[in-house]
Amino acid sequence: MRSNNAFNPAVASFGPAVLTDGVTPATFQNGFPAIIQPVVPPDGVITSASSPAAAVVLKNSNLFVVNQNFKNPYVESWNLAVQQSLPWRFTLDVAYVGNHSVGTVVNYNLNAGTIAGAGNAGLPEFPNFGRTANTNLLFAGYSSSYHALQVKFDRKFTGGLATTTAYTFGKGMGFQTGDDGGLFFYINQRRNYARNDLTARKPSCRASCTIFRSDTASAGFPLVPPRRLSADGAFPQL
Repeated sequence: MRSNNAFNPAVASFGPAVLTDGVTPATFQNGFPAIIQPVVPPDGVITSASSPAAAVVLKNSNLFVVNQNFKNPYVESWNLAVQQSLPWRFTLDVAYVGNHSVGTVVNYNLNAGTIAGAGNAGLPEFPNFGRTANTNLLFAGYSSSYHALQVKFDRKFTGGLATTTAYTFGKGMGFQTGDDGGLFFYINQRRNYARNDLTARKPSCRASCTIFRSDTASAGFPLVPPRRLSADGAFPQL
């Protein structure tokens, strides 16, 4: 059984937390309070009939259910790249990169409403148990995808000069926003399939770098280490 002890402010949302008496502040100087142990019946099963307090807790608390048929997610990847040599020691790389994840974990609410406009009556667990809180299944498997065009333009190091410029235009799609986030729409779940946060904010990015090396060893001076003259952006999945 998993049980959480939380101590919240008595009045203001950002006020000091208080203990269960609603008055005593919870401070580090006083140390951590004693753990509030849940009352477990002899048979180990907490039901609404166990006690009036248990009935209230079960009705109003978020519950978590472990998916006994859970399967580990996996990723399928494929790519195609073409490289071409150009005059003056330049090279051009053009690549397509694709990923498809299978069984991506989603925190699925088993008590989510599936009838538009029904209110609490549309919650699956409300008619029989009066529950309006979430019952979270950990986890349900969904899918996601990523497709990108990647271009890289380089000049090989020669004559003390080397340059590289890279560009990516990508699009990631998925059902949830975070690593184990939930769904927003349960009536038509296909509506959840949308751009992931990263590619929605910045679908393309560019990175460039120029390195110049001046060799003065012949004049009695040590070699000057390479110096990066310019760099910007980031280049994911390169």
